[in-house]
Amino acid sequence: MGSECYIQQTLYRAHPCYLSIRPWHDFCYYKTQRMHYPRIAKILGFVHLQDELADENDLSCGVQLLCVLATEYPVDLSVLVKTCNLEMTIQGNYVYSLISVNDVIGPAYCIENITDENVEFTREDIGQVFVVDPHKTWAENF
Repeated sequence: MGSECYIQQTLYRAHPCYLSIRPWHDFCYYKTQRMHYPRIAKILGFVHLQDELADENDLSCGVQLLCVLATEYPVDLSVLVKTCNLEMTIQGNYVYSLISVNDVIGPAYCIENITDENVEFTREDIGQVFVVDPHKTWAENF
């Protein structure tokens, strides 16, 4: 399992303890052939599936991203910020998935919701992600 991978000339990182300080997990937009709109994925790592293992599990061989996927397309909160939720179980645990590097469209600029242990929060609060439009598109919004 790897912690860095170039996809379409963009470096994606997924470090459990980057520089021995804290986790660093990049986000990306992805779209499979069965999807109408791209969604967000939080990247947790990169794995290389050999032909035999991929065939047994009905997956593509080659590099796969271990991710937590968004449950829906990001919806507008403001002119520059959208939001969506990462997939979680009823117990509040993330659901892990594999997606092919071929399904990655590009980077997503995301900030995970911050919860306070002194304030009551829900499973949706934990899984909420704020998505900022790429800087180069900001002029189009004004």
